[in-house]
Amino acid sequence: LSKSDINLLYTYVPSSVESEYQLPAALTNGTIQGAIILNVYDAHLLRLIDQLEIPKVYLDTVTSISTYDLNGDVLLLEGYENIRRITGLMLDRGRTQLGFIGDIDYARTNHDRYEGFLAALADRGISPRPEFCMTESFNVHDYYQQIARFLDHLKKYPQGFVCASDDVAYFVLQHSKEKGIRVPQDLALSGFDGCSNYNGSPAFLTTVDVQTSLLGKRLARQLLYRIENPSADFELIYLNSRIKEGPSTEI
Repeated sequence: LSKSDINLLYTYVPSSVESEYQLPAALTNGTIQGAIILNVYDAHLLRLIDQLEIPKVYLDTVTSISTYDLNGDVLLLEGYENIRRITGLMLDRGRTQLGFIGDIDYARTNHDRYEGFLAALADRGISPRPEFCMTESFNVHDYYQQIARFLDHLKKYPQGFVCASDDVAYFVLQHSKEKGIRVPQDLALSGFDGCSNYNGSPAFLTTVDVQTSLLGKRLARQLLYRIENPSADFELIYLNSRIKEGPSTEI
């Protein structure tokens, strides 16, 4: 952005807001030329931002707002096909009793990942097991405890969990270790993001390896394009990251 003589300003907003909330003055006083919207998953807040008459590029959105209702470009991390393949990998290795853990209404990308999970089961004529799936809303302040309660109430563990993110997979891994359940011997496990080290090795967890630095460059370039071409049709862009297979899904 600096090469294009554009100053970058970070403005933080709450994770959730009430109906009377107003956007920071930095966004509404007419001094900014455009915005990249990151990690905003509150529908009311997104609608307020969307009313700003400036070029906008969104990374992801909530499921309650269609990408076509946003007045800006939307970049999504492709998750449907990647999770479909990861789930298929587990199923084809004989782990036919699988669960999914992730808040599918939190983000459009999470919902896509769940749909990919269901598609892999359907491809093989296998019915999903609702008792093995935790897809409701997560409380950001009670994340691990919610997952732990779900796992503790299981009468029987599945043969594997497909998780919406590496963070979720890490919590499952941690709790499983505490209960004496081994990964991958007793439980296959996968995540999404490729952002952390697990089990002492950065290659332990099967995941989708998102290159965050390149993602940042792509968002910046898209904003420049939107500023330079304000009347161009809005774009819905899928970025296709690669699966990184680790020991966590081995037989």
